[in-house]
Amino acid sequence: MKKLIFLFCLVFIVCCENENTDSIKEFETTLGKKNIEVLNLLVNKFELFLSKEYPALEVKDAYYQFLLDIKNNKEFESDYFLSEEDRQVYIKSGFKNEIYDSENNVNQTGKYMLALSLVKDSDSLIKKYFENRQAAGTIHNILFANSILSNDPNFNNYFHKRIVVLEYSF
Repeated sequence: MKKLIFLFCLVFIVCCENENTDSIKEFETTLGKKNIEVLNLLVNKFELFLSKEYPALEVKDAYYQFLLDIKNNKEFESDYFLSEEDRQVYIKSGFKNEIYDSENNVNQTGKYMLALSLVKDSDSLIKKYFENRQAAGTIHNILFANSILSNDPNFNNYFHKRIVVLEYSF
């Protein structure tokens, strides 16, 4: 019986991991290689900032603390995690235009929202974020922090990290 339970758990874990891997592949394919490279750069820079801002915390815990600080109205310098050079890479790449339309402040039909729409049903936080973003466009920092924190984030999750990073990248 123990072997059967173990086997069931193993199959369940492998299936869940494959679903996550498939979702990541679908997201990355839709967003495109160049945009993924920029997104990964943003995540790396943000995590470097987190490790400096919260040196006693693991990165996943630092994401959580950062959102708590935002929720509590802590202010950060405007260039807190992106240098001017990094910001220019982000802007010149065109990726910003796939997320934020300079005229309307939000691009709901860009590749980013399209990619999220394809994977939103794989995770309740992604789904809630997607629905909120579709309904409201850009979300005020404090409201965003409250929303993410109330949806049980897992900052080991590929998507949860990227959603947070992109909300604070402009």
